[in-house]
Amino acid sequence: MNALLEQFLLEGRDLIQQATRDLIALERTPSHDTLLTEVFRAFHTLKGSSGVFDVRPMTRVLHAAEEVLENARAGTAAIDGGLTDALLETLDQTARWLDALEMGDGLDDGADAVATGLVQRLRGVEAKGADVGTRDEDDPDAFTEAERRKGFEALKGLPAGAGLFRITYLPDRNCFFAGEDPLKLVRRLDGLVALRIQPREAWPAAEALDPFVCALRIDALAVGEESVVRQPFRLVTDQVRIGAVEAESLAPPEAADIVGSVLDEQRRLLADGGVAAGEVAGRWGSAAAAAANALRHEG
Repeated sequence: MNALLEQFLLEGRDLIQQATRDLIALERTPSHDTLLTEVFRAFHTLKGSSGVFDVRPMTRVLHAAEEVLENARAGTAAIDGGLTDALLETLDQTARWLDALEMGDGLDDGADAVATGLVQRLRGVEAKGADVGTRDEDDPDAFTEAERRKGFEALKGLPAGAGLFRITYLPDRNCFFAGEDPLKLVRRLDGLVALRIQPREAWPAAEALDPFVCALRIDALAVGEESVVRQPFRLVTDQVRIGAVEAESLAPPEAADIVGSVLDEQRRLLADGGVAAGEVAGRWGSAAAAAANALRHEG
């Protein structure tokens, strides 16, 4: 066995045992900062060591766990039973992967799917324990009324199965090291209607800024069939949330807008030069009645 791998297996199992003990103790005393720091360091070391080997699913899960713990240290995530269970399951799965490496089998074909499930569980549990007031992924007002109306206008002429979708994309913080380009993925959206790119949290002071870490949040509106909208993000499903925007989320048009539309349509009809001479008087009378009713409606 490779000496480097042998050392990784030995140290990895020690870290798993240490983190398991500390997590169980931390669940009893969630405000114990020293325990939280020790758990974070164990996951951080495991993640860093795994990066030396071709075990990307393991690295991805450990990185997600590390991020959750980092947020807990910052006070934006709570250490509760659900999160503790998810972290313990991550350690158990990491131990199983270490056993597979020791046997010389490597990670099996289902490792990516297992990793995706664990990452989604970790982030899902974290979201439930976080202050929902700081999260607006599902807030229909995150995009303006005009932007959403533009999206529904863009649907006209598309197949019946097309819809308007809201996309929230939180790229992996280490995506640059993995050769991933978040903006390149977004550019693959053929039906892109609106796009917003902003920092995931307030930018740190310049001297503390790490240019190699992706701290972006990308929000987008796109039209098309759901499978087509999801296609560019098929390899980063754990980092993306995609949901349909319903037409009911739009406020009804203002009365003045309705009246203006009626008057514009009557002007268009009167300007139509293809009306027979005998129909002109009737056309003018009809337009006058429609305009009067619209103005009466406005008051």
